[in-house]
Amino acid sequence: MKALHLITLVLFTPVVMAQSQGWKQLVYANKTATFQELCAQIETYFKESADSIEVVNASEKEEEGSEYNKYQQWKYFMQFRLTEEGYLPSPEVVLEAFANEKAKQKVAKSALCDWTFIDQVDNDGGYWGIGRTTCVTFHPANDQLFYVCSPGGGIWKTTDGGQTYNSADDGLPYGAASNLLIDPSDPNTLYVSNGDNSGWWTTTTGVYKSTDAGATWLPTDLVFSLNATAIYELKMSPTNPSVIVAATTDGLFRTVDGGVNWTNIRAGAYSSVSFKPGDGNVIYAALNDYWGVSQVYKSTDAGATWNAITAFTWNYNFITLATTNLDADRLLVSCDYSGIRPLFQSLDGGATYNQLADTPENTMIGYSPNDVNTLYCGYVVAYRSTNGGNSWDQITDWWGSGQFTEIHADFHYIAYSNNSSHVYFCNDGGVYRLNETNQQWTDLSNGLKIGQFYRIANAGNHPLVMIGGTQDNGGRKRLPNGSWINANGGDGMEVAMRPDNIQEYYTCYINGTGLERTLNGGSTTTNISDNLPGDQVGQWVTPYDLDPNNSDELVAGYNRIFRSPNKGNTWFEIGTNTANPSEGVMDIEISATDQDVIFASYSDQLFKTMNGGGLWENYNLPGNAPITRIALDPANHDHIYVSRGGYTNNTKVYKSMDGGTTWTNYSTGLPNVPCNVIIMEPNSPGRLYVGNDFGVYYRDSVMTSWEPYGENLPITFVNDLEIAPAANKLRAGTFGRGIWEADLCATSIAGISEEGITDTYALIYPNPVQNSFSIVQKTVHPIEQIQMVDLNGKKVAFQTEFKQGMVVVNVDLPAGFYLLNYTANGEVFSAKIAVE
Repeated sequence: MKALHLITLVLFTPVVMAQSQGWKQLVYANKTATFQELCAQIETYFKESADSIEVVNASEKEEEGSEYNKYQQWKYFMQFRLTEEGYLPSPEVVLEAFANEKAKQKVAKSALCDWTFIDQVDNDGGYWGIGRTTCVTFHPANDQLFYVCSPGGGIWKTTDGGQTYNSADDGLPYGAASNLLIDPSDPNTLYVSNGDNSGWWTTTTGVYKSTDAGATWLPTDLVFSLNATAIYELKMSPTNPSVIVAATTDGLFRTVDGGVNWTNIRAGAYSSVSFKPGDGNVIYAALNDYWGVSQVYKSTDAGATWNAITAFTWNYNFITLATTNLDADRLLVSCDYSGIRPLFQSLDGGATYNQLADTPENTMIGYSPNDVNTLYCGYVVAYRSTNGGNSWDQITDWWGSGQFTEIHADFHYIAYSNNSSHVYFCNDGGVYRLNETNQQWTDLSNGLKIGQFYRIANAGNHPLVMIGGTQDNGGRKRLPNGSWINANGGDGMEVAMRPDNIQEYYTCYINGTGLERTLNGGSTTTNISDNLPGDQVGQWVTPYDLDPNNSDELVAGYNRIFRSPNKGNTWFEIGTNTANPSEGVMDIEISATDQDVIFASYSDQLFKTMNGGGLWENYNLPGNAPITRIALDPANHDHIYVSRGGYTNNTKVYKSMDGGTTWTNYSTGLPNVPCNVIIMEPNSPGRLYVGNDFGVYYRDSVMTSWEPYGENLPITFVNDLEIAPAANKLRAGTFGRGIWEADLCATSIAGISEEGITDTYALIYPNPVQNSFSIVQKTVHPIEQIQMVDLNGKKVAFQTEFKQGMVVVNVDLPAGFYLLNYTANGEVFSAKIAVE
């Protein structure tokens, strides 16, 4: 190997923009551009890149992490999260909404129900994972106690080496977490950067601190005012835990007082930072001058002054650094430019370098804790070098190839416990541990409640059966016994279940590709998107809807809209996205009373056909916030409700009572965050539920504002809501905290009509009755001393089920009239009940 002083290398390679990072740098560098302007620049960038932007086929799932697909995912997510002027939101807007709603929910939580987690908490490992993780950090004296960060699922704490986990992120916006540090002098003091440290999914709102081992968190002084900021790395001084340095896209920041104050100690964007082991004065920082020339800088006075210790000449270079406690003078410099990934190592703190073998993949890079000549790198799979980086060997595969250990794809982080024989890896499936002594891998992901769901669907005729589609971990299906199995692989998107047959359901891959049908519970599947005519363009989550009037038929929304009369065997076109023919529609909704009445949406526009697609009308709603979902009154499709995205206050839900001709703002009480979904509960007094970036809210026709629904649901992105009619449950699919369920509102029992008996303390539904009726508590006073007698005053038999806020009375009586007696707040009430 040749020693190099202040590396100066020019490789004779084509000058192309590296697809590994370029589009993200456009986002960070153009903070004054609108979202549409950013997307136009990024599309141009990809067209000029060496790599094709063709969307991959569903069968090529190892390519699902391609940069163009990441951009498509980011674009889909962010188009619903813009300011009124069309810009990415600033962290200040998000934090203000979070603080206001956190305070409100402490006093305004509905007492109607409790939310319960029902999602899968264990999986087979390997290809089938639990959810995405970005960091693992160990207690300095106990390697059984560590914390795991997830960009959507927050912080998880284990005290038994990863056998069980508990959430530890109360106080973080969205529960998004990435880099976590522990004060070795006081392990109850923690620091975490909010957001995603890969710098593309959820950008940061700043650094938070806990002084009670993660029970609660408060923001430090590092809060960003500009949009699209990422904290790539957060490092603590080895000699003073109050000194922390953050490598961000808006500068290199340092605190010397445990986060009370932060100072920007060096301008520019920084992709990596590291202290020299054992020396708090020596800091290495990788400047990310992506469109210029990135370099590594070194400070020997704790960040007061800096000197370049590389002299690279490449544009589009993204640098990652690594050090080792085994040899404090060693420094790894991993580069990634234009598809080339050279690796350099210094043995003297950056004075000279040796060029090692190029890394096959390098999102993750690090030393072994046992041997300085053993190195790890990877992204889709993991690689190891046992000869100091002179060559690399693959050690995992993302699928069961039989050649390497099957470990989930997309590695992000490498860490070491106090037990130096163990190396930990974070990836899109969870957390894995490698024992270097015997080369055994252990999946430590089970128990993490971090599933990122796009959509869910319930069986209409079974209380437990349901399916869902997740980011990175495919589709999941809940069986009649309540256990979970895996459905489709890759990224799972929109899902649907036939309401009267749990064996028949539909799953989908990204952009509407891989739309599959099964008629036998998943034993075999048929790709029905292949039956669509021509090449179709769909949204990242492409909508399709089973016809509630005929479950053999479905409608799918790409840039054109198609109906299938025979479960996807054939399709015919019924419309097009006239607002933007080059993009797919965002939602589809079919009337429950007339299959020819169909609604579709794109951006802020709503389309409706009354004749099965022969003619479509365009409705412009007030404002410009995008429509996220459409809800129709099951009994009257002229009653339309839409949820809307964006950060414009009091513009979250609109309703029309005349088929779309006029619209009323129906947003009072909702926080200023995007609303992602809206549904109406059948057979209820106009009861609606919305899911937004903070949780679930409800409102009915007699309420004057929306209220938070239920307790125990963490603050998280709620992407989908579905009613499980056989269980009388409302289910929420979240993007980061899995699936949750709650009882429907107390009056929402199957078969209830809006007719009934009401008094000061109770509501009695239905009346007349057949087999059961409900006494719904209207105040804090419980319903007690229930009796039923016939008209002769003779007591009759009945059974009661006490639920939160109501009593269900089951009867088996001859038809006729009966008298119901009960007490509430010391008063006796009577009501005449008709049994049919």
